[in-house]
Amino acid sequence: GAWPQPQGSPPAMTGPALGDLDGDGTLEVVSGGSDGKLYAWHTNGSAVAGFPITTGASPLHVPPTLSDLDGVAGAEIIVVSDDGQLHVYQAGGVEITGWPNVGPSPRAPLVMGFGVKAAPTVVVAAGSTLHALSATGAERPGFPATLGGPVVQDPAAGDVDGDGYDDIVLTLDPPASIDVRDSSGMSLAALGWPRPGPPAQGPPVLGELSTVSPGPEVLFMASGVGLLALAHNAQFLSFFPRPGGAGLSPTLAQADADAHAEVLAGSGTDSLFYIYDAGPGSSGTGPMPWPTSRGNFARTGSRLYAPGTGSVEGLPAAVTDLSVTAHTDASVSLSWTATGDDGLIGRPRDYLVRAALAPLDAASFASAPLTRVVTADVDAGGAEKLEFDGLENATTYWFALEAVDAAGFSSSLSNVVSVETEVGGPLTGRKGAALAALEVPSRGSARFYWLAAPGGVGGRQTISIYDLAGRRRRVLEVGGGAGGKVTWDGRDTQGDRVPAGVYYARLLSGSIHAQTRLVLLP
Repeated sequence: GAWPQPQGSPPAMTGPALGDLDGDGTLEVVSGGSDGKLYAWHTNGSAVAGFPITTGASPLHVPPTLSDLDGVAGAEIIVVSDDGQLHVYQAGGVEITGWPNVGPSPRAPLVMGFGVKAAPTVVVAAGSTLHALSATGAERPGFPATLGGPVVQDPAAGDVDGDGYDDIVLTLDPPASIDVRDSSGMSLAALGWPRPGPPAQGPPVLGELSTVSPGPEVLFMASGVGLLALAHNAQFLSFFPRPGGAGLSPTLAQADADAHAEVLAGSGTDSLFYIYDAGPGSSGTGPMPWPTSRGNFARTGSRLYAPGTGSVEGLPAAVTDLSVTAHTDASVSLSWTATGDDGLIGRPRDYLVRAALAPLDAASFASAPLTRVVTADVDAGGAEKLEFDGLENATTYWFALEAVDAAGFSSSLSNVVSVETEVGGPLTGRKGAALAALEVPSRGSARFYWLAAPGGVGGRQTISIYDLAGRRRRVLEVGGGAGGKVTWDGRDTQGDRVPAGVYYARLLSGSIHAQTRLVLLP
């Protein structure tokens, strides 16, 4: 084989995706054709055994998705034809049967984790319907979901509301709007989604454009306006649009070694190439769950699989798909695709994983206070994981790693991920505004566990103590975080100890209240 490939029969091909289809540690190139065939090549240009595959009579006009669905080494290929039929193929082009037809006008599938265990889920938007399918092709609870209009661009995924779980970002038209849905299929209505606006001309990307917001921001090209950015609460960021009219398919990256992110916007109407600073509130080391078209530079369309696409000869390749798969009040589960000891070949000696209470970069990684060393268990292309325990509850941590070979040489730094550990205690597993006393009754003082409402994070939040007569005896300031613990010392605003009895505690988080009953003993 050789590149370029000779002119074949399909008049049009989809954008390619790169992935290790057979688990041998090397990447293959996958693309679909308007002739209904799925093509795959080795990096030397030779055809992968079993390809091309005829998927059916209907053309393939949206790019394929690559991700591991079965836990066996090698990525599966997920592709949807114009008639809405989903096809899933294993190594050697073997089709997995039983996948449904999602209906006409499908957009490219994406793969993301659902729930606490981050179970692999294939998400497909077709017309005004959103599907979420398990690794066996069965619809997840709450799906299919009916949307407020047809989806006109390929969806994206990331933790928009900062609750530790990925959401689905959709561009609708008509009516022109951006919608964000969680893993139950519901819009994040409490945060203002869906958000009406000008029609989207290109797919959205997600990244840290405002450190004030608990999750990544949504950046997209708007018709007649330019690049627009939306925060987690569906409010437009004032720094956008930028001049030049570029950004039909933008990429968020760190391009000039400063603290801010950059937008690689491409060309506008004047044929100039634009790179924008993403603004004073952006961060080049913050969460970037979907920073470019199809989610990563291998264009896999997956939050769970993003193989490295380049390396320095002789050094381990960098991990590019480090992700949080679960978290509790004291631990965070991490997973990533194994790299090699020489680029993407072989197996490194181990992985150095570090955590910190602030964003990590190449300069700060060595001084990160929390460290774990993971012995490499599999060759490049396999799945590695770590449960990072011993963490504080209700605390945001940033994680990154380096692969280290037998000679002690390290890869460049992986992508950086962050998550806030759960509050735990009596609120374990709860979501949304909540308040509970640790001990009932409490003697002398009382300890409370609290959780913020999604719209309350970043603002003033308080817990007020009332007696049975409805008199407010004390106000406790709990800060702008997503949750935590706070102790009431049993005294009122004047510092006097209150009598024993029944009291009510009321959390105010944004416009949402949560209340609990407390018995205070002497």
